[in-house]
Amino acid sequence: MPARLYRPEIAAKFGQYQDFPDDLERYGAMKGLSKEWTQRYWAAHWALPSPQQGFEMLHRGVIDNSELNMLLRAQDVMPFWRDKLIQIAYRRLTRVDIRRMYKQGVLSERDVFESYLEHGYNTENAERMTEFTVKQTLATLSKFTSGDIIKAYSSRMISKGDAIGLLHNIGIRPEDANFIVSTAEYKRVWAFTDDQIAGIRNLYKKQVQQNMRSYARKCLTVYMASLGKRVRTGQKSV
Repeated sequence: MPARLYRPEIAAKFGQYQDFPDDLERYGAMKGLSKEWTQRYWAAHWALPSPQQGFEMLHRGVIDNSELNMLLRAQDVMPFWRDKLIQIAYRRLTRVDIRRMYKQGVLSERDVFESYLEHGYNTENAERMTEFTVKQTLATLSKFTSGDIIKAYSSRMISKGDAIGLLHNIGIRPEDANFIVSTAEYKRVWAFTDDQIAGIRNLYKKQVQQNMRSYARKCLTVYMASLGKRVRTGQKSV
């Protein structure tokens, strides 16, 4: 027999004695049951909502905390656990919510840390997630990206060490930062080599053009000399 039947206030609140069939009293008497016990058996046949369904009703405003507590009591949940179950009935902030609310200044850094603990992270990982959230937010607010850092490094505005340090500050792991900067360094060397090749090509073209102009001038000089000679020769013959 459910223990809630011995708590009249719960049975009355839940309406467990309602809809009692008239014939059931007669059938109970055939089994040697009094009307009171027949009614108790009737009250015991009802199914209770689950705690999870109770949480959902609480969220939707259908019941209040005291009624949820009464449901847990009827479910024979020990008194020690009832208020604790009610505390976890509410949804947690999502990780996206945590980052957005920290960015807008709604949550403090300590609030962020505690929110990650509520998600089941241990202390060490909650601290890591908090550090990541803070660095990501700072990078977003300053509009300072890894692309900006690599561009500055490629333009020789900052050193390799500075580039790695800045990448680490915006949340990139040291080993990844080293790889990113090394790749940028290769690209910078390749770009310099391309510039050198292009310069040599231009110099070659310029030299070829100068040689062609020099050769053309020589040809023109020879031609003009030959033409002048013919003219002079023709004048003598005249």
